[in-house]
Amino acid sequence: VSVEFDLEKVMEDVFFEAEDYLYNWGPESQSNFRNNALASGGAYVGGTDNAGQGIFINYLCPIADTYELELDYLCEDTPGHLTVFVNNEYADRFVCPEKTGYGGVGMFSPAKSKVNVTLKEGWNTISVMKDGDASDNWGSFVEMDCLRLKSNGKTYNPSDLAKYGEEPASWRLEAEMGSPRHKNAYTGITESTNPCIKYHDSFKFSNGFLMGNLDSKYDGVEWQFNAKKAGKYKVTVAYATAMEGCEASFFVSGKNRVALSHSIDFNDMTRSTVALPRTSGWDYVQVATATTEIELSLEENFIYCVKMNETGTSIFQLDYVDLQYVGA
Repeated sequence: VSVEFDLEKVMEDVFFEAEDYLYNWGPESQSNFRNNALASGGAYVGGTDNAGQGIFINYLCPIADTYELELDYLCEDTPGHLTVFVNNEYADRFVCPEKTGYGGVGMFSPAKSKVNVTLKEGWNTISVMKDGDASDNWGSFVEMDCLRLKSNGKTYNPSDLAKYGEEPASWRLEAEMGSPRHKNAYTGITESTNPCIKYHDSFKFSNGFLMGNLDSKYDGVEWQFNAKKAGKYKVTVAYATAMEGCEASFFVSGKNRVALSHSIDFNDMTRSTVALPRTSGWDYVQVATATTEIELSLEENFIYCVKMNETGTSIFQLDYVDLQYVGA
């Protein structure tokens, strides 16, 4: 009689390409995904200009522990800073003191910065973002190439991780991590700039930021999302509003993003909506009881959460959206 035993493995360093974890694709004129043959993997992340913009990683950690996380970065206006949130809570801050210059054609000379992050066994989220708020947008502009989670040298049994599944139970789309869509009150043009509200006083937001200023028709956010499975996904919304009659409208455009324009009409697209009853007031986030479903293609999708009511009515703030696969 033969008996098979699961062999223990020594944890190794984990490598993350920053561009693989980018929900904020940026405006058509300047993508946040930057190609550069000198960069690790041939690309890097730039254009993290507004509060809360950055990368969002889902990672299945085999051993609960505190780890060193190392970043390869580019910075011109030093010292730069990037905030790190783990499982939607503040963890640490990368300090980027070296004047490397930004990435560009024939230019790429990253420096390194390190922080410590405490991870639980199982699925964790790690976000690295520009810090600041809508008033000061504090911190200079830092570009990201890659990250390394340094091994603690401990051993684990891979079979112990089976209970966590091959992917998270749900995928979180943080509002600040997407590309904003906001109508400029002076020009009337929809722009990709809308700095988010940072946690303040006794108010806490998932991942530290809340998207406000969703005042006009077509204001909202766009995420680029690589679906692991094609099919239907349940959509759950966390939001705040001091108004009645609000609703969030969701649209999916597959691989072809919707052009950013003041004259765009989402009415030509299939829409899913979620009713957003009044909360205790502005910045008082709650999770909507109602949910909806959207259909996603395998891998590349552009997902939009948009205010479709007329300007000045049914204004809401958006914290995050959770996606849960429900079937083909």
